[in-house]
Amino acid sequence: LRRVVAPRFWAGFISMPLLSLIFVAVGIWGGAIVGVDWKGIDEGFFWASMQGAVEWQKDLVNCFIKSVVFAITVTWIALFNGY
Repeated sequence: LRRVVAPRFWAGFISMPLLSLIFVAVGIWGGAIVGVDWKGIDEGFFWASMQGAVEWQKDLVNCFIKSVVFAITVTWIALFNGY
């Protein structure tokens, strides 16, 4: 049982925070495309507003902590139920 559970736990524990990082990057990039290309907002204004609205250190730490907690919770429940 240990041979089956441990690799699945570590795979979920590692992959979910990485997926969260990718999704955040794609979301910011998508916002830039919609704002700059489709809506005609100045690119410098968009990135200046983004930097002003987002507290990078606080928000990234919060995102990382939540993704790790969710990774542990979801992976543990999935392993407990046999998936």
